[in-house]
Amino acid sequence: MKKLRKMTSIFCAVGILLMMTAPTVSATVDSRWVEKAPIPSARILFDCANESGKIYVTGGWMDGSDVNILSIYNTADNSWTTGENMPTERENHVSEALDGKIYVIGGCNKQTLDIYNIATDTWTTGAPMPQARAAASSVVLDGKIYVIGGVCGGQTLGTMDIYNPANDTWATGISIPSTIAWHESEVINGKIYVIGGRQNGTESNQVQIFDPETNSWTTGAPMPESRMVADSVCIDNNIYIIGGQYIDGNEIIIRESVYIYDSLADSWSVGTPLTQPRYSMGASVINSIIYTVGGQEGAGVTNVVETLDLNPVEHKLSVMLNAGETSQLSVSNNLLTNSSMTWISSDEAVATVNANGNVTAVGEGSCEITAKNSNNTWSESFPVKVFAPNRLALHLNVGETKRLYLTENPADTTWTSLNTAVVTVDATGKVEAVSEGLSIVEATVDGETYQIYVRVKG
Repeated sequence: MKKLRKMTSIFCAVGILLMMTAPTVSATVDSRWVEKAPIPSARILFDCANESGKIYVTGGWMDGSDVNILSIYNTADNSWTTGENMPTERENHVSEALDGKIYVIGGCNKQTLDIYNIATDTWTTGAPMPQARAAASSVVLDGKIYVIGGVCGGQTLGTMDIYNPANDTWATGISIPSTIAWHESEVINGKIYVIGGRQNGTESNQVQIFDPETNSWTTGAPMPESRMVADSVCIDNNIYIIGGQYIDGNEIIIRESVYIYDSLADSWSVGTPLTQPRYSMGASVINSIIYTVGGQEGAGVTNVVETLDLNPVEHKLSVMLNAGETSQLSVSNNLLTNSSMTWISSDEAVATVNANGNVTAVGEGSCEITAKNSNNTWSESFPVKVFAPNRLALHLNVGETKRLYLTENPADTTWTSLNTAVVTVDATGKVEAVSEGLSIVEATVDGETYQIYVRVKG
């Protein structure tokens, strides 16, 4: 959601002082989950791998049976396509992307390895895994695929098998100290972190860490909540554990919580929760955006796809000035009060302010004008954005309209004028010039925002 910052009591007076309660002058956009195009074939117990901006969803369990479907999500245009079906129907398997190929391994009662060539949309088979396993986890480290834990024949495993794509061979690694299944694994700084899952008939909050250099396992700070069949992504030094389930006696508790593990500090923090409790989903991260796909909600299998942008853009509502233009600010209805304040510009190359709160736009850019009282017990800031006088812009006369274009379907685009006193824009992209000045019109589609300047003459 949008979280509004403090209300300001600074007024902008253009011609006359505005006699009204001051508006909020800035807002920040929190990270939040945003719904995207749903996966065409809703299912659970599938796996996801991503390569070159696309997410490859393989297999799963649908309508009571295993499937061999390959669904491909393109993050660039929010669309789904279907690839060639896998040779093997499977669920509860693992998959990894490496060097233009998707490696799909194991599953219920399966040792098989299917290899998808992205460029040719074809499948081949690789050497089978030494041991059949389902509900395992996998990571890529130094060009090899590590498959850890899982279940086989009703027994929870602690073994680790390592596949080398270069020569299509398997090796056996050091077993994990605590056998585990339906867990998550990620790689940070050359170490494998195994988190959560189910062991000895109960859900786990353990963090088990494998260091290939010492060929040994250690433990990290436990997760705040135990869970299984969650999903995870890794960004920089942080691991995000998303959703999952916990079995409490005869009750299945579905998690909506997201926890973030800081591998440097060996500590946990709380992330933005899912919009609905969910488990057995897929998750990928591309360009600092987390994508969650499908899974199981309380009402049943879902086809929902949601994203969480970890680098949200901060927007500030600012007064827009052309270079050389002036504008009066005030701290009360009496302009004489201004002289008792200290006025400061954060960047005098952009705008200056005199002792009476009169702002002069100097050069292109953004800055903040701050007013402080004499004993420094109160201060507030007002954002200012300055444009060069020769800014290339759509030129309109007052009352004139123009239609802007971004996509074939106007409904796909959200249109916004950053200064509705100068121009307005409707849902179809039609801009109407209201009064003399300069404004920006923004168009947002598929999470990307585009801008155009509009100059209005009286």
